[in-house]
Amino acid sequence: MSDVVIGILGGYGAVGQATARHLRSWAGASVRLRIGGRRPDAAAAFVEAELGGDAEAVAVDLDRPDQLDRFAEGATVLVNCAGPSYRAYDRAARAARDAGAGYVDAAGEEPLRDRLRAPESAWTGPAVLNAGMFPGLSGLLPRCLYRQEGFERATRLLGYVGGIDRFTPGAAGDYVESLFSGAGEGGAAWRGGIRVPNVLRRLTGVELPFFPGEVTAQPGLTTEVDSIARALSLSDVDWYNVFPGERVLALLRRMQGTTAADRDVGAATAELIHAAALDRAGRQSYQLFVYQLEGTIAGAPAARTLVLRGEDGYGLSGLVTALAATAVLEGAVPDGVHFAADVLDPDAAWSWAQASPAVTTCRIVDGPAGEDTDEGEL
Repeated sequence: MSDVVIGILGGYGAVGQATARHLRSWAGASVRLRIGGRRPDAAAAFVEAELGGDAEAVAVDLDRPDQLDRFAEGATVLVNCAGPSYRAYDRAARAARDAGAGYVDAAGEEPLRDRLRAPESAWTGPAVLNAGMFPGLSGLLPRCLYRQEGFERATRLLGYVGGIDRFTPGAAGDYVESLFSGAGEGGAAWRGGIRVPNVLRRLTGVELPFFPGEVTAQPGLTTEVDSIARALSLSDVDWYNVFPGERVLALLRRMQGTTAADRDVGAATAELIHAAALDRAGRQSYQLFVYQLEGTIAGAPAARTLVLRGEDGYGLSGLVTALAATAVLEGAVPDGVHFAADVLDPDAAWSWAQASPAVTTCRIVDGPAGEDTDEGEL
């Protein structure tokens, strides 16, 4: 049996299962998987049904430091897919540090990064955070487009990211927490190489390239979008989060308008799960990424459009989490705390996306978005 162990916290959850499947497909028997969670029966059932019994099923509770330490012991990489991540804070990362393991978190945004980078954390190994779909895959794909098409210089990015999907309690809790923390700036865009507020307006009842039917597109920027702009030296960035349904968007607007005293993460999480279910009723789930990049290729002005679609956002998250775990395992991630989109190899990400069963469409169109929108190919 292999001495290389990857432990997956929340390993029988939606993202954890997708991560385990991708890792098993990539590594086979060369890596031993350790599937952990509060319900050992659920972990064992997943191991038997999906992994052919060839993995460990371990009971572990994030609220039990002794169990966390035992779970991390002997692991080469510890992957945290348990949610909602804000409840765990840095407990899983500390267990990885104490065990001498690399660390990957499907979530874990700026607060966790800052905590791990603080001198008192004594963090020394490689850690990859935001290794999910959004943020994560959303920040990798523009870099993939830049590299795959051989841009010498990029000037403008137009991004449409969104879809219709179910929310698990963990994913919904993290989404609500990010809204209440004030992440993102609605209406902002990059112009002339800097972030400018109140540039864009919401697009309501519009048809966008590659999206089925009418949608609402909410403009805004996040720290991940800013990172893309800086990494590619972009002058202009227009970024839209796309909502095919009305109920989730209406709820998000209402939540963003609440005062701190009125915020109840538990109640808002339940409302978000319900709203997403109503929006999905009678409709096929999908997650879609459309990026139009303009710049110079072979000395001439050029525009290219990347289109990636998956039927399940959790499968797409598992793709990135597994890619991050393999990068840490292979020594491709330097010591320190990094966000996935900033440190993972775009060429490897593109190769994984093309091969992943979680991805139903993965292609690059020669020209701007809208010139090739044959939905039959999607």
